[in-house]
Amino acid sequence: MNMGTILAFAVGLTLALAAVTKVREPGAFVRGVGEYRVLPGSLVPVVAWGVVIAEALAAAALLSGLGRPAGAVAGTVLGAAFAAAIGVNLRRRRRMRCHCFGASEPLTSRSLTRALLLAVASAAVLLPWPPADPPWSAETAVSAVAGLVAMLVTGRLLAFRPPSPEPAPAAPPGDVAPRVTAPLVGSAEPFDSATVRGPLLVVFTAIGCKVCATALPDLFEEATRERAAIVVVCVGPPNACADLARTMGREDVTVVHDPKGAVLASFRINRIPSAVLVAENGTVARHIAFTPPILEERR
Repeated sequence: MNMGTILAFAVGLTLALAAVTKVREPGAFVRGVGEYRVLPGSLVPVVAWGVVIAEALAAAALLSGLGRPAGAVAGTVLGAAFAAAIGVNLRRRRRMRCHCFGASEPLTSRSLTRALLLAVASAAVLLPWPPADPPWSAETAVSAVAGLVAMLVTGRLLAFRPPSPEPAPAAPPGDVAPRVTAPLVGSAEPFDSATVRGPLLVVFTAIGCKVCATALPDLFEEATRERAAIVVVCVGPPNACADLARTMGREDVTVVHDPKGAVLASFRINRIPSAVLVAENGTVARHIAFTPPILEERR
């Protein structure tokens, strides 16, 4: 038994657990990769499945002892890539889910610390540790599990910080609604909500969001009941947003492109799909968040 064997077993268990949780809900993980906004929309499914396959193969190599160097290199690359993507979104101060070991865990500094520990531990497997004979034993397995627990606990302790205030909630009904200014999809002309007369339903959607396709018809019906104009704010690549506009096939719906999420941020939207009904006087009438199978209103 040596430290290299213990680290290999601990990293292998971590990658195996990560791969299993992703395979259980593959659609959620693909959407999660898209939520990070670090890849073109066309590459999101490819990269998402590539991550799952790489985690599974690296875990098999590390746990079996066959091809351990390759598994360690894969673990190092994966950990570094995860840390980079997480760091970018923490710097953007985005409130989102990690999609590391399931869809429910929020993205925090703990997520970054854990990814860095994964990269460091994987790289350490490659060091010239003294040979172990036999390579695997009950004692080795117990020590490796203890090492994994220690790594996870260390990541939690290093990432601990006092709770920060919750982000500002969305503008409550009665407040003046943010102005929507964004380029029209398929046109060089800008859209300005100040030119709209009457109520306006601002719908937020994103490329790669399967739930959005289900939500849009219900949100459009809500606009019809309110006799409101509709503007769909699409977060994603321009070409993909243009495809979305063509798919909807509705001349009464205006689709704008919000590549950097500026409109999304101005309304302080923390869930997609959702919508904001703006009254004729320019104030927020109410927020509508879509949760299958019904529309929920946040008053």
